[in-house]
Amino acid sequence: MNNIKGAIENILSIILSVGFLGAGMIKLVGMPQVENAFLVWNYPSHFMYIVGAFEMLLFVGFFIKKFRSFASIGAIILMTGAIYTHIHFGESNQLYGPLLILILATAVLFLGLLNNKKSSLP
Repeated sequence: MNNIKGAIENILSIILSVGFLGAGMIKLVGMPQVENAFLVWNYPSHFMYIVGAFEMLLFVGFFIKKFRSFASIGAIILMTGAIYTHIHFGESNQLYGPLLILILATAVLFLGLLNNKKSSLP
């Protein structure tokens, strides 16, 4: 059973890692559509690059097992902010992605905690 939990944690981490790689690159490249969205949300244009850099850190964090719990917590915080932004600006149709990522990151966090707890028992 522990192997199944570990495999699920690995699969979800790979999915999140690849997703954050793409999202971070889009922001760091400075796509005009993304920059316009940040301006509509009243965030300064440089905030897009900060979020993109943070997403690249999450990409690395989910890829390296040692840092997954930190990456999960970071993703949960980032997605909470994204959800707040979309709700605040009446963009309920944009909530699906951040909600899904929030759920997956929470699952990775709990699976990692369960796997670490089981492996440390005598």
